[in-house]
Amino acid sequence: MDSEELYLIILKKGSNIKILTQDNFTSEDGTLRLYSKGEKAFVDLGLKNKYKKYAELLSDQIRIHIDPSPIIPMKTSSCDSLFEYSSEECISQRKYGRNCSDISDVSFSLALLGSITALSNHPGFKETLLLGICVQLTPLSELIL
Repeated sequence: MDSEELYLIILKKGSNIKILTQDNFTSEDGTLRLYSKGEKAFVDLGLKNKYKKYAELLSDQIRIHIDPSPIIPMKTSSCDSLFEYSSEECISQRKYGRNCSDISDVSFSLALLGSITALSNHPGFKETLLLGICVQLTPLSELIL
């Protein structure tokens, strides 16, 4: 998933409008949540390469932080929907002649690849396990005698 540069507009009574940005002010997984701790303001930018990414908002600049993230369980709903969509595509590929006997044979749609890419930033996600499951799936047509 390509991430686009973000901009922060600061409106303060009696002051000019400030527009802040910087090269790394992006969200690779689509997370964008503003929060505060005491007097400081932050933007949660989600996960990047299995690390927690957030921006600290200073008076006239943005400071990006990328910190180690503990392995946390993924939401069951994320796993369930990803498995459902990927299994349908795996079975469909076999139906049309792809044998999926090897992970290199697996080819997902752009929509599913976008979901896998977003979830792959999560510290608990293992893409190779998903692809391994895909290789082992048997289409229903092969189960019928």
